[in-house]
Amino acid sequence: MAIYLPIVAALVVGRSTGATAATVGVALVVVAVILTVAMRWGHHISRMVGHRADEALLLGVFGLTLLVAGLAQQLQVSAAIGAFLVGLALSGPVQERAGALVSPLRDLFAAAFFVFFSFQIDPSTIPEVLVPAIALAAVTAVGKIVVGWAAAAADRCRNAWPAALRHGPHRSR
Repeated sequence: MAIYLPIVAALVVGRSTGATAATVGVALVVVAVILTVAMRWGHHISRMVGHRADEALLLGVFGLTLLVAGLAQQLQVSAAIGAFLVGLALSGPVQERAGALVSPLRDLFAAAFFVFFSFQIDPSTIPEVLVPAIALAAVTAVGKIVVGWAAAAADRCRNAWPAALRHGPHRSR
């Protein structure tokens, strides 16, 4: 995603190839720095935000996430990637507690996101994108079927890929 999002953003805005490459380079450096911090000092970060009170833990994780997401956004990297990397930096019991506390908020914000996103859709633009949307849905459905078939074959066969390619998925015997 650190590579994909800057490229898509550059294509939408109409940036040059050089500007796009520079944005992707910055994104990769930022992600590498954040991953290094998460791997080397993640336990310190967990200890810093890991408070006994659930409210303090929630506010600490939320504040850290906003800080890193904001810094990532300032460096032309998706704020979502910065927030995701904060989740990677948290470890152990702090991660488990924070996950339990944040999951209801995650569901609430996901619902709110899709409601507000749907308000921005102009119904008059739907017919012009209907054919590409149906094509993408078909490609997605076929891709999911193929991946599911391959995963089932890999799970059931000792020599998974050659057998899956020769015979397809097997039923339990």
